Amino acid sequence: MSDEQTLLLVLVLLYLSDCLVWVRRGAAALVTHTGWGRFRIAGIEILSNHRGRAMALNPLSPLSTAFVCQGSPVSLSPDGACSHAAQGIDDLGPTGSEPVSVAPWKDAADTRTQSNDLLIGAERFARCSSRGLALSLARRISEIAGLPETEREEAIQGDLARALDSGRVAERIEETRNATRVLRPLCAVLFLFLFLVSPVAVWQHGFARAIVPLLVFGLPLHVAVLALFYRAHLRLHPAVREERWQHLVTMLLCPPMAARAADIVSRHALDLFHPIAVARALCDADDFAAFAKQLLLHLRYPLGAERLEPEARAVVEWSRETTVAAIETFLRDKEIDPEALCELRLPPDAAYRAYCPRCHSGFLRDDGECPDCPGVRLEPVEEGTRTGSAAAQGGENGSCTPTQGVAP
Repeated sequence: MSDEQTLLLVLVLLYLSDCLVWVRRGAAALVTHTGWGRFRIAGIEILSNHRGRAMALNPLSPLSTAFVCQGSPVSLSPDGACSHAAQGIDDLGPTGSEPVSVAPWKDAADTRTQSNDLLIGAERFARCSSRGLALSLARRISEIAGLPETEREEAIQGDLARALDSGRVAERIEETRNATRVLRPLCAVLFLFLFLVSPVAVWQHGFARAIVPLLVFGLPLHVAVLALFYRAHLRLHPAVREERWQHLVTMLLCPPMAARAADIVSRHALDLFHPIAVARALCDADDFAAFAKQLLLHLRYPLGAERLEPEARAVVEWSRETTVAAIETFLRDKEIDPEALCELRLPPDAAYRAYCPRCHSGFLRDDGECPDCPGVRLEPVEEGTRTGSAAAQGGENGSCTPTQGVAP
C-alpha cells in the first residue's frame, strides 16, 4: 500500500469513527439521511450494554441529521430526587451496576455538574446524555430545592409540561435548522472534497503536484466550516463552552471530522424536550404511533421496581405516574386515544391464551411471567382482541420476542 493510500485509509477511518453515536438507555435517536426529510426512530445498532448502545449513522450522507433526546434521567417528587428513572425507552430497570441514590431536597440544593454527570455534594448522582442536559437539570434541581415544600409538586409538573410543549419543540427545531442552514451544505462540500476530489487529483497528478492546489481550495473551505460550526454551536448551546472548544480543536486537527460539524451541532439541540414530543414533531404518523405505544406500555409496566428500596421506589413511582399522566394528556391533545393506541390486537386465527401487557407478545400457556419482561405477569387473552394485524408474535414453546426498535 502506497503512502497516499495509507493516508486516505486513515482519513476514512477517522471519519467513520465520527459516524457513531452513543445513545444512553432512556434516550431516543431520531435520524434522517436527507437533511430535514423524514425522520426515523433508532438506527443501525452496532453494540450495546446496560448503559446504552452505539448507533451508526449513514457515512455516505453528510447531509444526515441525528437528534438524540432523553427524558429526565432522574426521578423527582415532592419528597426528593432519585438517581433512577423509569424512562420507557430501552429501560432495563435498576441493573445493580450502579447504586440507586435518593437525595432529600435539603441535600439536593447543592447540585453541580462534572462533564455529563450530576453531582449532589461530592458524590456522583446520575449521568446525562449531554453536558447541556446536565447543566439544565442541575440548575433546575437546585431551584426546586429552594422552593417551599408546597410548591414543589407544581414546579415538577410544570417542567414536565414544558418538556412536552409542541410549540416550544417546533421553535427549537426551526432555530436549529436556521443555525445550520449554511453549515450543513458546506459540510457536504468538504466531504466531497476530502473523499472524492482529493483522491482523484492525487491519483491523476501525483501527490507532489496536487498538494498545493488542494491546499489552496481546501484550507479556506476547512476554516469556513470551523467558523460556521463555532457560530452555530454558540447560538444553540451557549453554556457548553468546554465541549465547543473540544470539538473545534478536534476538527481543526482532523479535517474529516469537520465534515460532520452540522450533525455535531444539532445532535443534542433537543435535549430539554421529552422524546415523545420530539417524535411527534419529526416522525410520520405510523412511526410515531409505534414509538408512543411502546413508550407508554413500558412506562405503565416498568421493570425492576421491586429491586428498589422503599424510599427510592416511592420517588420513582410518583415520578413515573406523573409522567404517564402527562403523556396521556399530551396524546389526547393531539386527538390520539392512549387506550386505543395501547390496545392489544392479535391475529384472528391466533391460539394464544395469554399475553404480556408490556411487550404484547402472545403465549400458549395461561400464566407465569414474560421471559423478556422480568417481573411482568401474563394476562389472559379476552374475546374481541383476536382481530387486526399481528401485534404479538409467539412460538409454540410460549417464548416471545418483543419489538426491540420501532423503526420498520
